[in-house]
Amino acid sequence: MSGASRAVAAAAGIALIVLAAAGLARQAALASDDVVWPSSSWWARLTCDPSWGTTGVAAAVAAALAVALLVMAARQLAAGTSSQGSIEFSDEPGSATLSVAGLERALQRRLEAVLPGCRVTQVELRRGVEGWLVRVTAALPGVDMVGQRERAATVLRDDLRRIGGLELVRLDLVATSLVAVDKARR
Repeated sequence: MSGASRAVAAAAGIALIVLAAAGLARQAALASDDVVWPSSSWWARLTCDPSWGTTGVAAAVAAALAVALLVMAARQLAAGTSSQGSIEFSDEPGSATLSVAGLERALQRRLEAVLPGCRVTQVELRRGVEGWLVRVTAALPGVDMVGQRERAATVLRDDLRRIGGLELVRLDLVATSLVAVDKARR
């Protein structure tokens, strides 16, 4: 999640909490018969005497906010995009940068080499809270799916540790098709 998305989500969440708390306080005050709490003049104009000026502006602001939040949500949920462009390793004398796209291609070739009959179409790496999440989409031989996933997890875990000390925390293996066993051995 990008910094701007986090800021907007935090601001929207805080604003909604404040509005909900204010509404709760107003309702609690109105529930007692001793308090009279009139609505503000702008709210009365908006609800009691609607005009195109007040209602139109309120609708335009609400629509713009909804569109902005939907665009940011769609960008966060976009499939097939890596969450990180590169991984940087740095220390005192210098630094090294590893392209996530390059690492995905290398892992794709490695999986095709260690899983006989496997045709990997996509490897997607995402940085999680505790480590790296990997999603592999492939045409697999139609035998022992659990065993293939475990072998792929072992290979990926070892390779990620060896390449950059990266920790694999989750592997999702998605079979787009199952290849006949005799075709997979050829």
